[in-house]
Amino acid sequence: MSLELQKREKRVNELEQIIANKDAIVRALKEKVANALLGFRDKGLSVVEKDGKVYVSMDAKLLFASGSTKVDAEGIKALKELAKVLEDQQDLEILVEGHTCMNISRVTRYFKNYMGIFNAAYYIFNPALVD
Repeated sequence: MSLELQKREKRVNELEQIIANKDAIVRALKEKVANALLGFRDKGLSVVEKDGKVYVSMDAKLLFASGSTKVDAEGIKALKELAKVLEDQQDLEILVEGHTCMNISRVTRYFKNYMGIFNAAYYIFNPALVD
């Protein structure tokens, strides 16, 4: 085998190891999040691994009363559990996204969606401040 081919093979092996390590970290995070939120699965919560990322989906009914932007007690509990898992993780990129029901006007829906997302994110990023 030529020296150049050996160098390429070595580099490919290194890159494959890096990818395998990253995948293992993502799988471990997914399992940790899923286990922490196990009690909420039948209440509209799911944890999925896709494209090297972990997605946590919470139904609006878990977080809010119908038509409200205030996170209710069960939603706070779920968000605090999620925050506990995330607080000791390093180098995470967290995106909070939300959608609301379609039975209200467009402007009101936009505002309610924004406020609901803000309120939910507050509990994720400031769990120690909330009782």
